[in-house]
Amino acid sequence: MADDSDIFELHLIRITKVAPVSATAIAAEWDDGYSAVVDLSTLMENRHFAALRDPEVLARASIEDWGGTITWPGAGEWGADNLRVLAHTQTFGTWLHRHRLTNQSAAEALGVSPRSIAYYKSGERPIPKHIRLACRAIDMGLVA
Repeated sequence: MADDSDIFELHLIRITKVAPVSATAIAAEWDDGYSAVVDLSTLMENRHFAALRDPEVLARASIEDWGGTITWPGAGEWGADNLRVLAHTQTFGTWLHRHRLTNQSAAEALGVSPRSIAYYKSGERPIPKHIRLACRAIDMGLVA
């Protein structure tokens, strides 16, 4: 379970840059230097964001609320924290696939329960900073 500092950290982040990179994805950068290409296809399935399926609407993304949200004219807005969770979830899923890890083997490598891995993959819980750092250490070959 995420502790209060992880949850609070998500509420402080702000988006500083956003740009479309495909018909379903945007590149985003946050004020702490984190950046990611985020696939919004699952968001587009939601009837409230259906207008984002139009590449011209997606391309008109703007940053509002001092970086707290991304808005699209006629298509709604989405919070910086929600976008960050989606980015982490997608990045984590790619990381698991790249290392050919199951929930069980990832849990053993990261020192958490398989259920925690499932939470991180689904986006149900934010990925704690120490887990993100452990993933990077594995990427760099610092740990087996």
